[in-house]
Amino acid sequence: MHQAVTSVQGVAWVQNSNILAAFEDVSRHSALDKLIGHGIREGYDWQQGFTLISSHAGYKMVAKAAAMDIGGFAAVSSPTELAVRLAEQAGMALIGFVREQRFTVYTYPQYIVK
Repeated sequence: MHQAVTSVQGVAWVQNSNILAAFEDVSRHSALDKLIGHGIREGYDWQQGFTLISSHAGYKMVAKAAAMDIGGFAAVSSPTELAVRLAEQAGMALIGFVREQRFTVYTYPQYIVK
């Protein structure tokens, strides 16, 4: 018997170096939607933390975060060129290639506290 392997995407809300909430789904968009819904119910101040995703920062994900006025968006992989432009227009810090001790800042480095 073969067992199916399902890949999931993760999204977390990080504030003051703490993960306050994390959600998984087979769709990264659905995982982000879950996080946004949770944040609305909990009254998150979207300017006081950032979203961390387990995939690349595509423009649709960044646009969804920008629509919520989320101040920071970090991904374990690269952002697309359009995502960088959208983040810049939205005033959002965009970070890619997040690892334990390093990351690449694409927009608004002045928002990043190390």
